[in-house]
Amino acid sequence: MELALELHQAGRLAEAEAAYRAVLANDPDNVDALHFLGVLAFQQNDYRKAEELIARSLMRNPANPAARNNLGNALAAQARLDEAMACYREALALQPGFVGALVNLGAGSMAQGKAEEAVGYYAQALDIDPGNALALSNLGNAYRHLERLEEAVACHARAVALGPELPEAQHNFGNSLHAMGRLDEAEASYRKALSLRPGFAEALTSLGNLLDDRGRIDEAQQCHREALALNPDFADAHCNLGNTLVAQGRLQEAQACFAQALRQRPGLAPAMYSLANLRLMLGDYAAGLPLYECRFDKQALSRLYAGMRARLAQFEAVPRWRGEDAAGKTLLVWTEQGLGDSLMLLRYLPLLEKRGVGRLLVYCEPALARLVRDIAGVDGVIPKTEAPPLADLHLHCPIMSLPLAFDTRLATIPARVPYVRVAAHLERAWAGKLSGVGRPRVGLAWSGGELYPRNSLRSVRLAQLRPILEVAGASFVSLQKGNAALQRQDSAVVILDWMAECDDLLETAALICQLDLVICVDTSVAHLAGALGAPVWMLNRFESEWRWQLQGEDSPWYPTMRIFRQTRPGDWDEAIAHVAAELRQRTTREPGNG
Repeated sequence: MELALELHQAGRLAEAEAAYRAVLANDPDNVDALHFLGVLAFQQNDYRKAEELIARSLMRNPANPAARNNLGNALAAQARLDEAMACYREALALQPGFVGALVNLGAGSMAQGKAEEAVGYYAQALDIDPGNALALSNLGNAYRHLERLEEAVACHARAVALGPELPEAQHNFGNSLHAMGRLDEAEASYRKALSLRPGFAEALTSLGNLLDDRGRIDEAQQCHREALALNPDFADAHCNLGNTLVAQGRLQEAQACFAQALRQRPGLAPAMYSLANLRLMLGDYAAGLPLYECRFDKQALSRLYAGMRARLAQFEAVPRWRGEDAAGKTLLVWTEQGLGDSLMLLRYLPLLEKRGVGRLLVYCEPALARLVRDIAGVDGVIPKTEAPPLADLHLHCPIMSLPLAFDTRLATIPARVPYVRVAAHLERAWAGKLSGVGRPRVGLAWSGGELYPRNSLRSVRLAQLRPILEVAGASFVSLQKGNAALQRQDSAVVILDWMAECDDLLETAALICQLDLVICVDTSVAHLAGALGAPVWMLNRFESEWRWQLQGEDSPWYPTMRIFRQTRPGDWDEAIAHVAAELRQRTTREPGNG
């Protein structure tokens, strides 16, 4: 038996298996040989065999906490979480303070979507063993799930310092760095994990996701395909490969990948979400909108959606409105994603009165609050800096669920604009500020929000807009916020800038009302201009987004929008040249008046 254990610990698994079986040939009831042969089967991904062998060991010695814990691992690997959690608790009862069982209870809680509970288990493990790198790394995962990213990165950094040769710790560190947008560091962590374990399929597909976010689609696909070569049943990798195929416009192949992921793991939220976006991209709202509700699944999709699920839990005691007659009730609609998403869906608010809503409240970002107050049918606005008035509510609805509640189809999108407005006194104030600016006045926004993981794909640098800026006769006005706005300082062309005076979207809307045209990338400015009924030319990345579909210059959501698309991934030159040519024609045709 000692020789078998030595071979096992040395990683000489085939020899160890032969040695364990030799022990069992002489002693068929040897509990240790059965147990460790089961552990070896687990290491070889034969989880049913592992379960059978460890269970046989426990029949002969039910008081073995290590075997009980390892049986839990074999059950968890088969997605039998309730049984696994029972095993971990039994192991802990047999050996109070069993760090391995506490760590596994934390992992099981995470798999059940109970991140706060997981934090408690990991904290207990670390109280007993402060230098446990695995517990620290898993605690970091729980913090990441809870959007406590600074704490997550701190845990992972400590875990890597304690266990620099642990590939799991490096992989988890990479995931938290990726979530924070620290892509260079994240890529280095993934590659370190792979150097420690070349066949680490999870790290391969995580690296693929990062490369996908950076627009390195071919490299991303290669990572996902390598992960699948290692583990053909790896549902997450099938899903991730599908996402890269979507980015290349290969939608039928992508759909097959999502279907395969769902065959292997029915209900897998990321695959359902990707499939929802694909069906919406194809204009199939009947299938896409119900699938889109999976964004509230307990399984983390991203920082953004983890936050949404936390918000949904806040309204747990309030019934959710799903489109039925509201019979004079008070309904609270709450924003859940980016500002652009919310701006797009505000069009539904005036329609709620016809569903019987007696009082309509909107819970939204402070930047939206003043704009929303003037929308027809809105009775009150609560900024998210305040608590929602739960006691006063009969119903609630996340704003991105309104298209489903209204049974929207491509042909029935409520596309009448404008559906937001600017008060006359505010229009006059901004007219005065721009009174000396010649026409046509062209607003520019070249970068989206930096927290969006694929922002680098949808955004450009101001210098790339040089062909547009060189069009004679136009006056250019910045609509850009954030760090990207600083690029204006390096422009050889004068770009007027009042954005420091635009504290919220109502002020930005008032500025847009004084412009003749908005040219922008896919960001909230595009939605705001479209909601105002202003002419807007949007530069759209090759992979597009479901609301813009894959082809055509028009938008079913905004009748005053014209879409200029990349014809190749990452290549903006052709689309920008097209915009410049159209702007040149416009300024020549209508000099001085837009």
